Amino acid sequence: MLARRDGRRRLTQKKLVTFTSLIERLSVTLGDASISFFYQQYYESPRQSLFNFQPKARMIMPVLLLVLALAAPRSQADPEFIQVDPVRSMTQPFSDAVVIGDLMILSGQVGTNASDQLVKGGLVAETHQIFANMRAILKTRNLDLSHIVKCTVMMDDISQWGAFNQVYLSYFDGPKPARSAFGADGLALDARLELECWAKIPTEPDETDPVSSLDRLLKIFEALF
Repeated sequence: MLARRDGRRRLTQKKLVTFTSLIERLSVTLGDASISFFYQQYYESPRQSLFNFQPKARMIMPVLLLVLALAAPRSQADPEFIQVDPVRSMTQPFSDAVVIGDLMILSGQVGTNASDQLVKGGLVAETHQIFANMRAILKTRNLDLSHIVKCTVMMDDISQWGAFNQVYLSYFDGPKPARSAFGADGLALDARLELECWAKIPTEPDETDPVSSLDRLLKIFEALF
């Protein structure tokens, strides 16, 4: 009887090592650090830590960790180039924005209308037009001005700083984005202002945070076994 139990234990240990080795190999083959991350986040030694679970959970735990790791969103997504007007993009030497990960990086905006003409009315009119242009770009990903987290201000005449700020602040009711500003002579189309902003794309924590997903899985296992 004891020999039979020892034999079963050795077989179980052998299978656990096989599962663990498989996960480690996949981590290298797929070039996906998330698989190793799940182990390293919770265990100092994968082969030893698996025995902390009750017998029923020991065999299935490596498989569930593997499934969870492979299902985790990949952080190395290719950049996505945004063009609001496909026709205009044929002559425009840049994209309106680039989305990479959870960031939308908007190209610098000057106060031009749909015909690529600088609007009349000076700095105030140009500032309003810039925000209208940015809203159109943000809308392509269901974002708005509240998602902006960083802006860079380039002004042809820094003495109009107060007038610009008055218009700028009217577009941000809540927390204000981080900001840099400097005077710049010779802006495109003789514009008085250029504004470049970055926006944060909201994500659901449950879908993007592998740690929280694994936390829930471990709690379920602790309750069941």
